[in-house]
Amino acid sequence: PNVLFIICDDLNDYIGALGGHPQVKTPNLDRLFASSVSFTQAHSNIPICAPSRASLFTGLHAHTSRNFGVDNWDENAVLKNNSPMMDHFREQG
Repeated sequence: PNVLFIICDDLNDYIGALGGHPQVKTPNLDRLFASSVSFTQAHSNIPICAPSRASLFTGLHAHTSRNFGVDNWDENAVLKNNSPMMDHFREQG
């Protein structure tokens, strides 16, 4: 199957599908939300964008990888030796 993985940062609950805000009009996001699998109770295990993405895509907690900032994955001893989710998808065709 095809997978479209969309991550939106700082949307809050302003899109219509999440209750909306009177000044925010999001018809395309609302349609996508209605026809997709949505995780509305997702939480980050570290409040910094790059380590949070590294954790999400590798399955490793930031305290395991020691990635606490905006580090290059190729320079991190733990992350460079782990396959992220994208590699798994690529290997599976």
